[in-house]
Amino acid sequence: MADFDLASLLAFQPPRWLCEKCLALIREEPSRRAPGGKVIPLRCPVCKVEYVPTDEYRSVGRYLTGITRGIEFEDIIGHSTSLAILAEQARKKSETPPLYFLLAALAQAQQFIHFSTFGISLMLIGALKLVAQRVPVRGIVSNADPHALAELKEEDAGPRLDVHVYGREATWRDMPHQKLVVVDGLLAFKGSANLTTNAWRNAGKGLDIVEPLTNVGEVIDLHNRYFSPVWASFSKIGDRIEMNDDIPF
Repeated sequence: MADFDLASLLAFQPPRWLCEKCLALIREEPSRRAPGGKVIPLRCPVCKVEYVPTDEYRSVGRYLTGITRGIEFEDIIGHSTSLAILAEQARKKSETPPLYFLLAALAQAQQFIHFSTFGISLMLIGALKLVAQRVPVRGIVSNADPHALAELKEEDAGPRLDVHVYGREATWRDMPHQKLVVVDGLLAFKGSANLTTNAWRNAGKGLDIVEPLTNVGEVIDLHNRYFSPVWASFSKIGDRIEMNDDIPF
C-alpha cells in the first residue's frame, strides 16, 4: 500500500462556490484588497462578472451560499474517497464497461452534475433526469436530434435539469464539441465519447476515449475552461450583479 502524507490534506482545496453567471467552480473567495492595499472590484475569476456589495451582502461567499450556489459536503473526505475509488476502478477494470462507471458516478453525485456533449441518447437523458430529482443537473448539448430535443424539453421527470441545446439546424462551426462530465467538482470524465450509449460502449472496445480525472485542480480547470464560458454565453446576467437576496420570504 502506498504511503499517504497527512499534510496533503492541508493542500486539498475542493470548490466552495459556483459563480451565479457562468457556474465557474470557485475555491477562494474574491477579495477587494490587492497588493499595496488597493481596493479592486469583486469579480468572478472566469467570466469576470462584478459582484457589487450591498448592505445585505458584503461577501461574495456569503451571497453565493445565500442563493444556493454554495458547495457544502457532509463528509468531503469520505465522498472524495468514494469517487476516487470509482475512478481508479474505471482505469483498471477493463472487463467492466465504462458506461457502468459513468452511471455509478452520476448516482453518487451529492451537489451537482455539469456536462457538455455533442449528441446525447435517450437512455442517458433518462439517467440525468433521475439524478435531477436529487441534485441540479446542468448541461450543454450540441447536435441534438429531434427525439432528444423533444425529451429534453419535457420537464416533468427531472425538475432540476437545466440544459442549453444547439439543435442540428445550428451552424456546426459554432457548436461546442467538448465532451465533459463533472461530478460535484471532484471527478470529471473527459475524452472523445459523447453522452450516447454507443459512444460509451465503443470506449470499452477502444474505439472512443474516456478518461476519469480526480485531481481537483485539473477538474476545476477543465470545467472552468470548457464548460463555464459556454454557459455564460446563454446567461441573461450582465456585467454586474448586485448582491441582494431577491427571494420573497
